[in-house]
Amino acid sequence: MCFGCVGCMDIASGTFDEMLACDSASALEGKLADFCSSLGFGGYSYLSFYPPFPDMRSYYATNYPDYWLQRYVEKNYIFCDPVLVKARTRRMPFSWDETTSYNQLSKKQKRICGEGSDAGIERGVSVPINGPNGEFSCLTFSFDGLTSEMNEIRKVGAADLILLGNFYHNVLWDKFFSSKGEPSPALTEREADILTWVARGKSSWDISVILGISEDGVKFHIRNACRKLGASSRVYAVTKAITMHLIRP
Repeated sequence: MCFGCVGCMDIASGTFDEMLACDSASALEGKLADFCSSLGFGGYSYLSFYPPFPDMRSYYATNYPDYWLQRYVEKNYIFCDPVLVKARTRRMPFSWDETTSYNQLSKKQKRICGEGSDAGIERGVSVPINGPNGEFSCLTFSFDGLTSEMNEIRKVGAADLILLGNFYHNVLWDKFFSSKGEPSPALTEREADILTWVARGKSSWDISVILGISEDGVKFHIRNACRKLGASSRVYAVTKAITMHLIRP
């Protein structure tokens, strides 16, 4: 796989199209598992707190061992897991070795780390996903190899991981849990063009050169698109626009 920019992600080979074509949340999870494996990660875990669905307080999807998941839920580890605590303060993907040092963890947090290690979950990369209405989710990939190898994937492919996390999140909630029949927001042709270039990894300055408009003009259209889509960032706006078939990178 080619890393380095959003546009290098596996869009060409149909990764996003395959996700959009899924007819169930479990089928979508299967596509996530395939992508996880293609990157060299051993497992994945998606957790959503107070998600964008009024009748649901939380949601998870994972291929972690069943006994570890059962214990994690029974012991309410979700509220003090040091990885999730760190994710609440971050926007970019981070590796677990960037969390608070082991000596600074609470007794319960140390127990979480120890039991996770016993379950074969020792290192990984987490992608924070922040929604426009305060909802918080996190997509995590566990890694079986060396920490240095994992960090190289995280550093070089950060944009890819961000887009994947937000895209999975939006397809999951917009297609399988949200109310049906809501009209798609009407993006102008310029807004759609600009979001398409954002999806291809272009900066505001790059897009201003491509379209022959000012950089401030590009940012203006991105802000308008974010407002219409209820998105808190340009990445979130791009993933929602793709999910709604408003753009096609």
